[in-house]
Amino acid sequence: MRITKLAMIGCLMAVMSACSSFQPKSDIEAVKDRAQDRMDAMLAKDMESAYAFMSPGYRNTHALSLFVSSLGGGANRLVSAEAREARCDEDACTVFVYAQYRYGSATATDKDAGAYERTNEEKWIKVDGKWWFVSLS
Repeated sequence: MRITKLAMIGCLMAVMSACSSFQPKSDIEAVKDRAQDRMDAMLAKDMESAYAFMSPGYRNTHALSLFVSSLGGGANRLVSAEAREARCDEDACTVFVYAQYRYGSATATDKDAGAYERTNEEKWIKVDGKWWFVSLS
């Protein structure tokens, strides 16, 4: 009987511990994750996936082809990107993305072109509980 009670207490503690580890993400964590996923798509040159992060309003008025052409050579010059910080107010956030780009033509290799770094400030909004990138251009 005593072993059964101990086993039940052990199971109950395991369930409670598991429940506490599945806390929903904070807005800051969620928007940073979305921003990083968007940048990962840009790094992979997967413009269709990157386009899917654009706000619903943007996608309703801008076709994928317009999105791709609006990027210019910047997406091709992107070498690395990391969403490092987010500051949020209600349903809007600014995400600070540290990015490295290479100089030169979009087809230059890293040996052929120098690199420069910058921190991009991205605007994100929450619509129906999901975070979306807002293009300011």
